[in-house]
Amino acid sequence: MKEIFDISLSSAEYIEPTSESVAKSLNTLFFEKVNARKISFALERENSHDGGAPDVSRFEIQNIVFDAGTKQGTFTAAYDISYFWGCSGINKDQESLKSKWKFCVYADKISFEGSEYNVHDRSTFEEF
Repeated sequence: MKEIFDISLSSAEYIEPTSESVAKSLNTLFFEKVNARKISFALERENSHDGGAPDVSRFEIQNIVFDAGTKQGTFTAAYDISYFWGCSGINKDQESLKSKWKFCVYADKISFEGSEYNVHDRSTFEEF
């Protein structure tokens, strides 16, 4: 399974496809609450198999690589996540997690695609 989402760009937000402008623009875009929520939600879904209700408490973009010719790139999402189990009132924090992402810049949007991750589904075999 992998997470996929888009961030729409207005004409004022168009990103000039150079490495420097893309790095600055990605950090600016994810600073906006609505966009920060999109990647936080994707990272929470990526980590939801660990149980509890996940919540991204810190997020940072690292290692941005961008090819201006193809308008595609990669980055690493470095983040901390907290889990909460409501019935038992237990909290658990995981720090310094990393997730690799691909992105593609278009005139009107940026598309993001996370790395594949496995969600362990319990089989009926485990019940016996």
